[in-house]
Amino acid sequence: MGVRERRERERQQRKAAILEATRDIAAREGWQAATIRRVADALELSTPTIYEHFDSKDAILGELVQNGYRRCLATLRSARARTEDPQLALVGMGQAYWDFAWDSPELFHVMHGLGGVPFSQAGLPPEAQAAHAEVQGAMLAAAGGGQRAHATADHHAILFWATLHGLITLAMVGRVPGGTARAAELVEPAVRATLPTWAG
Repeated sequence: MGVRERRERERQQRKAAILEATRDIAAREGWQAATIRRVADALELSTPTIYEHFDSKDAILGELVQNGYRRCLATLRSARARTEDPQLALVGMGQAYWDFAWDSPELFHVMHGLGGVPFSQAGLPPEAQAAHAEVQGAMLAAAGGGQRAHATADHHAILFWATLHGLITLAMVGRVPGGTARAAELVEPAVRATLPTWAG
């Protein structure tokens, strides 16, 4: 390996370490605590070294948003592939999204500007658009295809996201009667409520 390749590998490793340290601080103490200074201290680096890799905290958060949607997309695709039944696939995708949110709440927060994340991103990153397209395709399959299904698949995909996002967010702030366990039981009926009325 040449000097240039080794330096690039080291650069990518340090960049990954910065992202991981930011997530770790946010997971333990919340996003307000995940400052450039705190990240630098955690990695025993100077703040200028952090700025060699990211122009700002927003740049770090933007990369984490992309990473979060990339992981979310992989989770949805894996869940969809587990069954050939399109409605069961959507239920599985809803459960996978629920699990993703609770397994990585700091990513869920940064993806959606929750938990005090001082960040707002205009538009959806390509990874988010791909995740939406995955749900839209599953909705189309669940509705049996055809012109009518094509015309409304996006509508029902948006309902899928909005319903699950609301359920997860309310559960995270303790606003679901019966707590998280009760909210988890509502994932399947919530997903089924977003299906086209003629599906199945």
